[in-house]
Amino acid sequence: MSKKDEGPSLKIDSASDKVTVEVVHTTKGVPLQGLIALGMILLFTAGMAYYYVNIEGGNDSENFGESSTKGNCGDGIDNDGGGTSDREDIDCYSNPELWKGYDSNRNEVDPENDDPPEGES
Repeated sequence: MSKKDEGPSLKIDSASDKVTVEVVHTTKGVPLQGLIALGMILLFTAGMAYYYVNIEGGNDSENFGESSTKGNCGDGIDNDGGGTSDREDIDCYSNPELWKGYDSNRNEVDPENDDPPEGES
């Protein structure tokens, strides 16, 4: 708790002609330790947000944790190691059940689902 700032007080001792002036100063509001703790929390939160957006690739619910912001379905490489690449990889389709909606901005992520569509090899 902080005291109210009462201003200077003046005492005069007439026996010794001595004058004593006492000034009391107190701070109001949040203590310094609280501000330091708040600053550390804000820095930690900003650091985690930076890591999530720049290192983890942001909020991509289908490919959570992928570090690439651009898909790898248009590079001609079997990126998930499942035996198929790009147009032959079901991960590169927005409607994989019907093999419709090829999108080169998607990512090959699941090697277990790399069976080419029926009639193709």
